[in-house]
Amino acid sequence: MGEATGRIERPRITALLDRIPQGSIIFLRTQHRGGIATAVRHWADLRGLSVVWWSSTRDDVPGPGSPDADVVVVRLADVTCEDADAVIACRRRWPDATFLVESGVRWPPQLVEAGLKPQSVLHGRVFGFTPAEIVDRAGQLGLALDTDEAQWLIDRASSQVGFADAVIQAAAARGVLDEVAVREGCDAALAFFAEAAASGVIGPDTWELCAAIGRVGDVTPSALHALSSHSELTALVTEGLVANGLIVEKPELGLVGAPPGLRDSIVRMLAGNAAMGEVDERIGALALQLLDQGRADDAWSLVSDLLHVRTRVLTERWWLLDGLPVGETREWLEHATRTGADPRPRLALARALVDVTSVDHDGRIPPADRAHATLLLDEAARGELDAVATVAIDVLRGVLLRLAGRFEEAMAHHERVCTAIPPAPTTPAERRIACVAQVHAGISALDASAPDVAAQHLTAAASVAHQAGVPHLAVYAHELLRVVTAKAEPHATSYQTLVDNLVGGSAVNGPIDELQRLWTAMYALDIGAMQGELGEPSALVDDPLSIRMVLLATRAAAHGVLQHGGVALGEVEYTESEMQGFRLTGLHQAMLAWARSEGLIHTGRAADAHEMLAALPAAFDGPIPVALLRARALLALGDADRAAEALGPEPRHASGVLRVWEHAIRAEVHRRRGEPEAFSRTLAAGFVSAARSRAMLPFALQGVDALAAAIDGAADLPLDVSTRHFVEQLAAVRDELRRAGAARLTLSERERRVLTALVATASTRDLAEILRLSPNTVKTHLKNIYRKLGVSSRAAAIVTARRLSLLPDDPTGARLALPDEVG
Repeated sequence: MGEATGRIERPRITALLDRIPQGSIIFLRTQHRGGIATAVRHWADLRGLSVVWWSSTRDDVPGPGSPDADVVVVRLADVTCEDADAVIACRRRWPDATFLVESGVRWPPQLVEAGLKPQSVLHGRVFGFTPAEIVDRAGQLGLALDTDEAQWLIDRASSQVGFADAVIQAAAARGVLDEVAVREGCDAALAFFAEAAASGVIGPDTWELCAAIGRVGDVTPSALHALSSHSELTALVTEGLVANGLIVEKPELGLVGAPPGLRDSIVRMLAGNAAMGEVDERIGALALQLLDQGRADDAWSLVSDLLHVRTRVLTERWWLLDGLPVGETREWLEHATRTGADPRPRLALARALVDVTSVDHDGRIPPADRAHATLLLDEAARGELDAVATVAIDVLRGVLLRLAGRFEEAMAHHERVCTAIPPAPTTPAERRIACVAQVHAGISALDASAPDVAAQHLTAAASVAHQAGVPHLAVYAHELLRVVTAKAEPHATSYQTLVDNLVGGSAVNGPIDELQRLWTAMYALDIGAMQGELGEPSALVDDPLSIRMVLLATRAAAHGVLQHGGVALGEVEYTESEMQGFRLTGLHQAMLAWARSEGLIHTGRAADAHEMLAALPAAFDGPIPVALLRARALLALGDADRAAEALGPEPRHASGVLRVWEHAIRAEVHRRRGEPEAFSRTLAAGFVSAARSRAMLPFALQGVDALAAAIDGAADLPLDVSTRHFVEQLAAVRDELRRAGAARLTLSERERRVLTALVATASTRDLAEILRLSPNTVKTHLKNIYRKLGVSSRAAAIVTARRLSLLPDDPTGARLALPDEVG
């Protein structure tokens, strides 16, 4: 395929150029003149054509004494009048020649006005190497490559002729295609590119954009657009770089960027020319501008890999960082606090540690993070801060009070902070922090059992967030209101509102989303979904504690339905151990009592459950249905008469889920007392009420035996078609619950294997040696197993696991887990 001259014949390109009619004008849209020159020279030599090369930067004008030519290649530096004049002058001198006009941007509009238009446009990419052509070109230079190696070269350095050919030549000189060849080739081609920019052959916008793209690496397409949007010319340059393969798309990542070899060469050139600081300055300024426009993804895309620029942006816009995923923010800010003394990154890192309003925060704030945040706030407070930063520190100190269980103090603290904030914040930073302050005032009020105050603050926060253009804070406030507003209403309406707000929904906030998923599964009695939600440990949200308490009670009820009372009790005890020293409010204590009663009843300790419920203050009968819980505990003890007394002679709940539950409990009381007529009447009323809202959960909360008795009792009831269908659905749930009760507890496979090995060992160290794991890893597995089983010791875990059929009949002879199965 090659000739004696060593040049490569490239049929794809020569055929393309051969189709150009003599005398026509072709626009060559390219950013690298060397690549076009190689292709055009080769084509002209093969066809015996004379070529004249002309640049719009030349001072002289072609005259009658200029040599004759079949082909004229005119290189435009820009799209100015001088460029257009050069083309017009060349056309006068060579009216019959084929014109190839090179530009990295666009066809000069002045030429259109002069009546000179291109017959067609050829992008630089069509002159690029294919893998097969790279293999052929390397072979001419004595280097054997296969197609995979050729594709690797394209991926590293682009297919653009100038860069690809330079790498091939470097590889041939070395005798191997490797990273060194890519480096040497890209450096050589880039030097030519930079020289063309310095001499004016390529416009300065082209080089500046290339430098920026090389410096920032992979970015979002919209960030690339932002880099090139400061002028029409730069936007056209970007199109040219893409067309020539010097900017490539990475669809699997949703990013664009320079090939890595080219990027590395740009960085080396910038460093060698001491131009890095100037480029970084432009990138940082653009990132700040994008942040102020609300384009956080694009801004962080530009600076994520530029440590010094990123730190500058983090420092100057610390108040915007709650909009970033909290894990990423923490990593960046930890680096910033290690490398600088500015107080603002310390304040921002403290926010990332304890501010649950940050994007993707799961609400879990371990003691170490609290201690670190306290230290950071103290350090930040000693620095020079503006009024907004001072307010932010005050907000976070209130959060730390709340996390220490001092809920009333936290509410009072946040009330003072909100009162001191001007009623009409003016700057974006003031509006942002005012919104955060209102959200935390609402959370503190909720945890202090002041739901009305909480609702006021959260409503205000949502309003401010919408006005300030902070959607994630508005969503956070709205999602908390789903729980808070229900607590501010009378009990029967409150509980039904809570159910209505949660069932079937989804949330951005992790703990609330978990609560909604579980409630939806419970309400529909989707046993598989319930098992899935309960199969993994809860997020154990710390803030707000009220959400954790509601979630704890909900999980306990779900465990009770699935006959895993020991697990429910274990989660309660674990939660109580974490809250030692907290000043629990009535709401927290009520939810904790509900959760504990579920665990006690379903582990055969109904007497303890009733004793605890009977001792609760009368005020607790608002947040939780104490009378219904007491009646259920008494039924579990076989005392239907006292259960009837606990319920009272008149209905306690007028509508909703609690009304259905009361019907189910009263019907069971009548059945136990041998009152068939009252049983049938009450049961029918309960079924009719439940069928309207598809509320199956209240019947399942009574346990499988009571559920079965209710379904059997429905056989003699005069029910309509809809209600009869509802009973049939309940029967299917009863059967599934029976199967679920006989199934093994939902431990993960690795936890099952650790549990099996536990029986054959005497210590954690022995267990670690058998499984070839670190002792800390084993402790983590055991902690999860103990919590799921509702136990606190090795011996209790083994006894409970055997009772629940989680261990083989001969556990000592069971196959122990291999390390790769457990780790």
